[in-house]
Formats: sequence, C-alpha cells, structure tokens
Amino acid sequence: MAISNLSTGLRPGVCTSSTRPTSPYVGQVILETDTGNLLEYYGSTTGWAMPWNLPWGQVSRYVESGSTSPSITTTTSTMLTSASFTPLANRLYRVTSTWAAYSAGGGNVVDFTHYWNGGTINWYYQYFPAAGTQMSGTLVSVGTLSVATGSVLLQARAEAGSGTFWNNGSTRNHITVEDIGPAGSRPAS
Repeated sequence: MAISNLSTGLRPGVCTSSTRPTSPYVGQVILETDTGNLLEYYGSTTGWAMPWNLPWGQVSRYVESGSTSPSITTTTSTMLTSASFTPLANRLYRVTSTWAAYSAGGGNVVDFTHYWNGGTINWYYQYFPAAGTQMSGTLVSVGTLSVATGSVLLQARAEAGSGTFWNNGSTRNHITVEDIGPAGSRPAS
C-alpha cells in the first residue's frame, strides 16, 4: 500500500483493521477507517502502534461494579481494584485510582499503594482521626513500567489500627491507566 500523492498533499494508506498491509515496511502509516486509528509500523517486534511522539490516551480502566467491604488490616495488603494491560518499553504511563474507606476506630493510618507485577510504583497514606471517619482519595502515579502483561493494583494496608473499605453505588473504586507519551526513543525495528 503506497502513500497517495494528491493535489491536497500526502495521505496515509487507508484500510480497515482486518485489511492492514500484509508486508508493511518500517515507518509505513495507515488510517483504519473502521476504528479511526492512525497507526505506524515499527517493525516485527512492536508491530503497528500509534505515532510514537503522541500520547496514546487510556489503555486500561476498571470500575468496581458491586458493593464490597473487605477489611484492611496491619498484617496483609488488601486489593481494592486492578486493571490489566501490556505496556510498551519507553512509554510513560499515568495510573489514577480513587478509593473510599471507613475507619471503625480513631487514629488509624492506612497506606494506599499502586503495584505493577509485585513492585511498588507509588504510595500514599491517609490518617483517620476519629472513629466512624469516612474518607475518599485519589492516588496518581507516573512512570515507565516493565514490559510484560500484568495488572496495576490498588492495595490498602493499615499501618496502625484497622478499617473497612467500602464500595457502594455512589463511591465506586476505580483505576485508569493512560499512556501520556514517550519516555525514550521509539523501539528498534
């Protein structure tokens, strides 16, 4: 599929997601009419992807769909929500999650942590000053992620005391992963 040279300028090859070129070359650009995606071919390792120097937007999102109320203890981390996807090397990702928690006792401290395949990305702690305190928050992490299919997790663990995490119709815990641009050179072909 060649690039068209019209009186209106150059235009990428036009196809659908099921009729992509069978023998693409590195740097070839296509527009998929069924998905609206503008894609560039980076070679057999990476394949087709959006143009490297642009942010690619949301790549994964999960919103809790039901009511849950697991306990948060000092002995183990409790997973609140997760989102699965496969990151690419040299890309910068922003992970945003929201949560809501209730503390049965006063003076509790709870750590909220983003994990990627077992490793900590970022963490935040929340102090619950009095018994019956209900709080919500947002944790944002930005960075590169190791290349492997996996899940970004939002977990909670009490540093002191214990609490109950709840998720109801008005406070749904969620996690969103966005590609916000390149963190290095594009992959070699």
